Amino acid sequence: MSHARAAYLKGRRTEEAISASSTGASFALMPMALASVLRLVTRPKIFQQALRRLCLDKQLAGNGLPDAWLAAAAAHRGERLVTFDRHFRKLLTRSQLTLFVSA
Repeated sequence: MSHARAAYLKGRRTEEAISASSTGASFALMPMALASVLRLVTRPKIFQQALRRLCLDKQLAGNGLPDAWLAAAAAHRGERLVTFDRHFRKLLTRSQLTLFVSA
């Protein structure tokens, strides 16, 4: 199978899983997979500077560092972060964050 075809199938399965989650099916993204994607799609030097600046500006340590990593990646790529975690309101602007509210 070609890389393009495999990538298409993976993307299609992801879309189907996300769609199914709206009807109650479970959907999980493994942290290791997310870490690999972030490592591959970000420019390390620029991303590290953004992460460092965020951690220093917000005086983050410990459990705040993984959140800062995701926030910096979203901001660096100009993407919007979607989460249930309200802590991200401290790290991102409204235009960079969609906050879900659990029922």
